[in-house]
Amino acid sequence: MMSRDNRHASSWLIGESIRETYQGVGCEFRPKDIVADIRKQYDIQISYDKAWRAKELALVTDCDNQFKYFFMSIGASLAGFHTSIRPVVAVDGTFLKAKYLGTLFIAACKDGNNQIYPLAFGIGDSENDALWEWFLQKLHDALGHIDDLFVISDRHGSIEKAVHKVFPHARHGVCTYHVGQNLKTKFKNPAIHKDLPVLQLVEELRNLLQKWFVTRQQQAMSMSTELTMWADGELRSKYNMSATYLVEPINSKECNVNYAGISAQVNLDTRSCTCRQFDLDHIPCAHAIAACRFYNISCYTLCSKYFATKALLSSYSECIYPIGNEIDWVVPNHIRDKVVLPPKTRCPTGRPRKVRIPSSGEGKRTSRCSRCGQYGHNRKTCK
Repeated sequence: MMSRDNRHASSWLIGESIRETYQGVGCEFRPKDIVADIRKQYDIQISYDKAWRAKELALVTDCDNQFKYFFMSIGASLAGFHTSIRPVVAVDGTFLKAKYLGTLFIAACKDGNNQIYPLAFGIGDSENDALWEWFLQKLHDALGHIDDLFVISDRHGSIEKAVHKVFPHARHGVCTYHVGQNLKTKFKNPAIHKDLPVLQLVEELRNLLQKWFVTRQQQAMSMSTELTMWADGELRSKYNMSATYLVEPINSKECNVNYAGISAQVNLDTRSCTCRQFDLDHIPCAHAIAACRFYNISCYTLCSKYFATKALLSSYSECIYPIGNEIDWVVPNHIRDKVVLPPKTRCPTGRPRKVRIPSSGEGKRTSRCSRCGQYGHNRKTCK
């Protein structure tokens, strides 16, 4: 009599026994075929799940055509970037928690309303020199040459090497404020699930961008101000701050601005201030706004074109379409016949990490109580 799923017939042992039988067949054979063959050859009954695991072991350990890298950049994002987005690109990587692990690579900017504007995504095995160089090279191919490009990242050594090699004329800055953290802050229940399989993850990313483009285009169309909602709010806040600033003119466009014993020199012609905030943000700082009030100049004219409402509308003017039904895809035969197997992975020792390792200089996050809303304790210790 046959046993019910013989416990001695492990998936590894079955995978070893069927490897030669199914060599070269690829993914054409099914787990139920393995169940039938094992029952016929060894008079042993195995479960469907065990046959599936045995099939994966037989394939992954024997074939070389495993999945390696993936890169995706949406044409609508690239079009908006070239016309209406500041050439400041932040790159980062975050680990995936799906069965085959790996790393998700992200390249993103900020639009004129201070919202994340994704440019490209990549998936690979880990953050290393070769993979970062590959991802940034693909990003360079998608973007083309960009004048005055500025790349921001954390202190990962591989990123610095890759930026200097792929974007030799770009400036590179280090920042501990991560794109991934920004995404998680904006979305309490994020649409991007790091434990999804690769294909589902890619579709979730595309679907997320599609929703963002529709929502933000409608948001931009509803704005009645010359500048975006965020930029207009920044100017108003700084305008109120500058009310008590003392201006000492130097010439028709330069002046010295004093407040609380601290002075800053403003040049309205070059749109600069010694506090450096005007130079870097391209939005007048409080010193520059005080100078504008003194010289009776509209501070709105000194803002970068990227903060205009029409620029925000242009950023999201293109549409992102669904990929459609698979049956309608036009795929060349040499691509359709190619078998892509799961990547080679090595299960790390110890308990799997649920959070990333913080970067150098990154502050410790303070817990917030869900009952009273105060920081420094949680619901259990709330008094």
